[in-house]
Amino acid sequence: MARYELMCILRPDLDEESLEAAIARVAELVTAAGGTLDKLERWGRRHLAYPINGRTEGFYIVQAFAGVGAIANELTRRLNINEDVLRSIVVRRDLKAAPEAPAAASSTEEEPDVQSESAEA
Repeated sequence: MARYELMCILRPDLDEESLEAAIARVAELVTAAGGTLDKLERWGRRHLAYPINGRTEGFYIVQAFAGVGAIANELTRRLNINEDVLRSIVVRRDLKAAPEAPAAASSTEEEPDVQSESAEA
């Protein structure tokens, strides 16, 4: 199973009850598409970088989940037709470690021995 992360911006004008229902619907989309929900974070109401549909704020949620196949495409399709969702993005989290940084390699390089040079002089 591949690991994914979904960031979703919900309408800011939703009342508390509607907001909880919208978050539950988004979480249900993951399980309905055959995925397993790992983590759900509520980032809360935040100011948007630019207006979306005349709104300058949105309620952010982030979900980490696992799934197979075209789950990302299906989620994107369903979220695009949801009226409570202003924007959403699904990204695949790559768990492979990045190659070692050059700083790690430079620490193993040998430095010139200053004592031996001064002893020869």
